[in-house]
Amino acid sequence: RVKAVAAYEECLALARARQNGAALAVGTNYGWREVVQRARGRYDVTFNVAAIEEVAALEALYTEAVAAVFAGCAGGRYQKIGQGVLVTEEGADAHPPHIDGPHLFPADAAPHLPPHAVNLFVPLVDL
Repeated sequence: RVKAVAAYEECLALARARQNGAALAVGTNYGWREVVQRARGRYDVTFNVAAIEEVAALEALYTEAVAAVFAGCAGGRYQKIGQGVLVTEEGADAHPPHIDGPHLFPADAAPHLPPHAVNLFVPLVDL
């Protein structure tokens, strides 16, 4: 948790520096590849997350669990499309619905498909 928060704080500092001290605005259009503020006080962070040793250890644990879940469906196939940290500050607004990965087909090529993706969240605080 400490290292994830440090990555988040470093990333926000870098974003502010790139924006001449301005805070990161809400929405994908105002974010960066490394961080997006999804709602006031809620940030999706990918900056330096893969470099955190504990994240790699958690990934090794949940990879086995995910493989077991998908063994019974989807022909046992799945693809990881990302990894990051969701940081929620005290008093943050609700997290709005959004896609967490690319669509399977261009929007004009096919109708919307039924649910076909799974997100896995590992809390870094006691719930």
